[in-house]
Amino acid sequence: MAITGAQLLLRVFCRGNDQVSVNRVYLECTGNTGTGATDFECATAIEAKIATAYKAALSASADYLGIMLQHIRPGFRELSIPVTTGAGVGGVTGNLMPTQVCGMISARTLFAGRASRGRVYVPFPSVSAADPDGLPTSAYRTLVTAVGSALLDEDTIVGSAGNSTLISILFKKADPVNSLAFTAFTVPAKWGTQHKRGSYGQANTSPF
Repeated sequence: MAITGAQLLLRVFCRGNDQVSVNRVYLECTGNTGTGATDFECATAIEAKIATAYKAALSASADYLGIMLQHIRPGFRELSIPVTTGAGVGGVTGNLMPTQVCGMISARTLFAGRASRGRVYVPFPSVSAADPDGLPTSAYRTLVTAVGSALLDEDTIVGSAGNSTLISILFKKADPVNSLAFTAFTVPAKWGTQHKRGSYGQANTSPF
């Protein structure tokens, strides 16, 4: 891990009914002190904050399962590091909405255009997260904002032999060296949809 410029793939897994959701976020190390934190130290620190935020936003009929963190460059892709320490049920009372319905996080870089933006579809909200007009409640949007902070805000991981600073990036497969840093995000007052998580989608299996 202790390489400035190293990039990692973070995957977050949740389950609602027979569907398992996967949120993917790319991270980049922008600097280290000492020899930096190890990949395992990064994975455990990231999972601790993500577990709290995700469980708070999920329906009580859904589960947060854990994360996998994978070093993807430079060099060859390494084996993913699974962490499930914080796995557990969601914290919002009420049954699931249809499983394709998601809270939405819209992430921005310093550049204009759709190609310079990103989205995270936060899975498995409760029916109680909708207001009388069918839109996300302000309380639910606050919970999704906490998910966005856990995923996208700059973070310094404290390791046994040094610290590593990680930022979230818009990863460009064709030009990974020049991937763009996310600088801000918003939580729109509307629902997103992921049709592959719906009742007619293929049931996914948990990697854990």
